[in-house]
Amino acid sequence: QKGWNAGDGNLRLTLKRMSLSLNPNQPDLWAEYLPELIANAAAVSGSVPKFNLSSLSMTSFTSATSQKLGSQLMQAATKLKDKPSIAAPLITLASRLNLGQQQQIDLEKLTQDLILKATEQSNVTATLILAESQPGVAQNNRQTVVPLLVTYIRDELRTGNFTGATKTADLLTNTLKMDIEFGPLILEEFADEL
Repeated sequence: QKGWNAGDGNLRLTLKRMSLSLNPNQPDLWAEYLPELIANAAAVSGSVPKFNLSSLSMTSFTSATSQKLGSQLMQAATKLKDKPSIAAPLITLASRLNLGQQQQIDLEKLTQDLILKATEQSNVTATLILAESQPGVAQNNRQTVVPLLVTYIRDELRTGNFTGATKTADLLTNTLKMDIEFGPLILEEFADEL
């Protein structure tokens, strides 16, 4: 602790994160950790600090822990409806848990609210995260998702980020099953050069 130079709050968060990484089956610790994580994220940078949520093995959660943690994650994300970039990783983790039927319904409603807020704010990153974790909800909101992502693809093509453009086009066509043709977009963007 004496050698830690990032402050007591960060030390506590780091220790809790390490404990949860080693044993994520601790709903009481999650109940302490999530509010601190979110408060710290909102105060510091406006995004969730790097805690590789995708590395957690969902098989290590008991069903009771999954449902408790799912409720905690959805409560935290509900408080962050106006900040979809902070709420999106929480939704991603919740969508990977073994939730009850009512929790699934609540998660879909919350995801829809967050997708609408993210597209309203033109927040492509949050929209992509939410669309990947809940493709069905993104499909149901295609009227707002598609224009934002197509605009993003065009911008990425113009700046030469072909990886970002192709990944997003792949998400639209393969994951979200939306009928978007990538070829004509490329031709439109590079018509002057051609």
